[in-house]
Amino acid sequence: MSNIISLGFIVSTILSCSAGEDFRLTLQTWEMPEWKGVADSTRLIKCENRKEVTVNDMTPGEYDVSRLIENLRVGDEGRNKMCDRVFHVDITKVAKLEFVRNKGCSLSGQVLGLKEAGLPGAFVYVRPKSATGNPHAFTEGGEWRLTTFDAVTTGPDGQFQTARIAPGTYTVTAEAYAPRKDTETSWPVPTLLGKVKVAVPESGKVQPLRIEMDPVPEEEPTETLKPTLP
Repeated sequence: MSNIISLGFIVSTILSCSAGEDFRLTLQTWEMPEWKGVADSTRLIKCENRKEVTVNDMTPGEYDVSRLIENLRVGDEGRNKMCDRVFHVDITKVAKLEFVRNKGCSLSGQVLGLKEAGLPGAFVYVRPKSATGNPHAFTEGGEWRLTTFDAVTTGPDGQFQTARIAPGTYTVTAEAYAPRKDTETSWPVPTLLGKVKVAVPESGKVQPLRIEMDPVPEEEPTETLKPTLP
């Protein structure tokens, strides 16, 4: 599946567990001096699996491009996740950016202890091996800049399966939230967290993962992380 933008920028994707993908293209006006004070411009592009679409009338400049997974929901919590995010994509000249996974495999497994804790399910994210999964590190430690390669949810049984993941080493993290109180207005912190490292081979499958959950650690100073590739 690929998106072709008329200025020469190509996005292509082949994913094993999806009938189609949405892409989010945002002009990075906040990092372009000549565009200071101008609101960013975002376009959502739908592309069917293994197909190509042409996007016309793109404003020249640098773009933030991501595969958008919308309406992930567990209990009271809802998320939209920007996956395979690429910063500073320049479409003022001919360039090619591919979202292609011809090798690797999907990841499946179980998040443990949700039913026993009375929780409705969990969010599961496939992230770089340097990810800690600690929500306090997401902003203070710069983990928001680390790529998310896929995002799925579970029910109370904790079962999950991702799209195909390219060969490499990853951290699979899980977040579970207790129901919100009516008086809560701040951004929620997970009730339980879990993570497991996994190596995706060039060929073959990965044994089902078992993610054990623990209470969220107390907030503490975190080291700023740099984006890494698997």
